[in-house]
Amino acid sequence: MNKIGWDNVKIELIEKIVFTDKKDLIKKENEYIKKSILDKFCLNKYKSFDEKTSKIFIIKCPDDYFYIGSTVNATLSDILSDFKYESKYKKSKLYTHINSIGWDNINIELLEEFPSLTKKELILRQNEYIYNRYTNKCLNTQTPLNEEKTKQKKMARRKRSYEKNKEKIKEKAKAYYYENKDKIRKKQNEKREKKIDII
Repeated sequence: MNKIGWDNVKIELIEKIVFTDKKDLIKKENEYIKKSILDKFCLNKYKSFDEKTSKIFIIKCPDDYFYIGSTVNATLSDILSDFKYESKYKKSKLYTHINSIGWDNINIELLEEFPSLTKKELILRQNEYIYNRYTNKCLNTQTPLNEEKTKQKKMARRKRSYEKNKEKIKEKAKAYYYENKDKIRKKQNEKREKKIDII
């Protein structure tokens, strides 16, 4: 768009429909994208028009240790790559064990795949798998539901702490801004330029 100039771009209404659900709107948009995706002038080439899918997976070790996880729209190879990367700086029972036996010696398998669920539904489904297969060789240290509750407690603590120290935090932020004004403006301009280049 930047190459041809925004003044030369025209926007047209294709269809006017009333939707109450965002999912339905996206489905309709994707119908139009599917029709024109092979057109060399279509700029939506990289837009995924598949519905989100939730997945429950298992990571198996040769010594029968295992981990059960869940994801939305990530491929199994992406999950392994992410885990492998995180294992370099995060400490957990899973990462410690796999680092000791080597990442080349593990397998990842899909247990179940279904149309996208809410986060809570997906966590409950993952919990079922953990409870049904749980042994002393399970590398899940907490059930996802407990992890979620822990996160919520941490967020509530942070919120209370912020409310208690709001004025101090604001003063520190203001002081930091005045001391680093030029740096901050430079970063903001760089971000703005990157966004413009992407468009």
